[in-house]
Amino acid sequence: MIARARLARLNPLFARFAQDRRGAVAIMVGGSTLMLVGAAGFAVDFGSFFLARRHVQNAVDLAAIAAARDLPRARAAADAAMRDNGIAAPESMAVVLGHYSSDPAIPVAQRFKADATPLNAARVTATNKAEVYFGKALGLGDSVLVGAVGTAANSEFASFGVGSRLASLNGGVANAVLSGLTGSSISLNVADYRALVDARVELLGFTKALATEARLTAATYDDVLASSVKMRDVIDALIDTSSPTTGTQAALNASLNALKGGVGSTVSVPLSAALDLGEYGGLALGEGPGTGVKAQLMDVISAAAVASNGTRQLALDLGLAIPGLANLKVWLAIGQPPSESGWVTVGGTGAAVRTAQARAKISTTIAVAGITGLASVHLPLVVEAASGEASLSDVDCTTPTAPKASVMAKSGVFEAWIGDVDLDDLDDFTRVLAPERMTLANVLLLVKVTGYAHAKMGSLAPSELKFSAADISAITKKTVRSADFTTSLTGSLLSDLELEVKLLGLGLGLGPTTNAITSAVAAALTTVTPAVDGLVSSLLGTLGIGLGEADVWVSGARCDGAVLAQ
Repeated sequence: MIARARLARLNPLFARFAQDRRGAVAIMVGGSTLMLVGAAGFAVDFGSFFLARRHVQNAVDLAAIAAARDLPRARAAADAAMRDNGIAAPESMAVVLGHYSSDPAIPVAQRFKADATPLNAARVTATNKAEVYFGKALGLGDSVLVGAVGTAANSEFASFGVGSRLASLNGGVANAVLSGLTGSSISLNVADYRALVDARVELLGFTKALATEARLTAATYDDVLASSVKMRDVIDALIDTSSPTTGTQAALNASLNALKGGVGSTVSVPLSAALDLGEYGGLALGEGPGTGVKAQLMDVISAAAVASNGTRQLALDLGLAIPGLANLKVWLAIGQPPSESGWVTVGGTGAAVRTAQARAKISTTIAVAGITGLASVHLPLVVEAASGEASLSDVDCTTPTAPKASVMAKSGVFEAWIGDVDLDDLDDFTRVLAPERMTLANVLLLVKVTGYAHAKMGSLAPSELKFSAADISAITKKTVRSADFTTSLTGSLLSDLELEVKLLGLGLGLGPTTNAITSAVAAALTTVTPAVDGLVSSLLGTLGIGLGEADVWVSGARCDGAVLAQ
């Protein structure tokens, strides 16, 4: 009885508990349903955001590719690409041009450098609205901004260079220059040089072969060029990879072996000062195209020889190398080898190459006839050549299988004097040359003839050189000439020559005799004008420098188009 009474009193409590539980369950079910609906709403909004961002990313990537393909009109090209992909008016958009390097040693985030030259890439950044659906109820507004960044690099580029003046190459002078540069004893004949001039080398294959010859453990082409290698290994790699355009492979190899035999075994070359493989440099050895990155063999040899010289001043005894010029001695100083660009480079618009800066002091004796007591004249000549340069201005891919190229080039300012300078001043390129009047002849130890002349030529304005597909295939060299270079070097000097005749150093006049002496001296100098011009041309030609001229060639062009970059 007591148990039943207690149970009866507890029933209302159980009833109320059951009722409260049903209410809690109802609340929980309602809350869960609301949460599920909210989660579904957020999922819809996030999906909208994701799709909108992917749409912006796709449009931005295509805009970057379009901008990189047309760098001069990059913004217009990017705008058109965005419109074509359904985003006519993005909330914000920026197009930045710069340089992109694919070198794997560079962190991905640092490979694109804004405003850096040569320009070869574009980066597009844009934002656009993504519509909000369920988030409106939480005060997120009607839309949010989503953004994207796209970078594309242009792979339309060319290999080109500043070539040596080989048309006027003198075997004896070239031997002396190359021997002096490498500290060796090189003795090639004209036929050997002609074989080297007429040969070509594929630069990627050459660099890979050089890694093998020098036993390098390099991973990339740039690793090889950054190494200091033996000149003999360079020549062996050239034997492995060069080919003649005329003559036979055997004759070419014989000339290269003759060159190798004259080069000292310890001569080293930092090839990065001579060659620049551009975007190919960061590729692993063996990668890249097998053709299209080539150079004239003699240009590679000359560039390597210049890079091997550490003293930057040579004393050359040319003996009887030039007919008509006796007691010939030459001091040659190289001030600025091709730095920050080789004689040969691979790159896109804006890539540049430069020749070396050079000075020479020449001393020679010339025979004189017709004046008693005056048997010869001493000719002291000083020449200075600034760097000539060329930069790639355009690769025309209208016909992708037969691309064309344009190069802006100018010759270096060239100065020459009849006068004398100290050798210490010759290789100090921070000091302006100031040659002084020099004694040219003495007549019977009583009469002194002094002389001075100055000539300057060169143009600060570059000229455009256009290369057809046929020019590129044949590696045709084209020449840009200074506008004021209208006569020979020596002829220009003689037109400015000031001769002074002094008796016993007192400056006393000799009447008609003075005219006779000056006429005889001037006539003697005139007779050797071609010889002196040829000497200077051959000296500087081995260094890639012309008298008021610059030779340029394009050896390959590719139209791979613009591609997305990391």
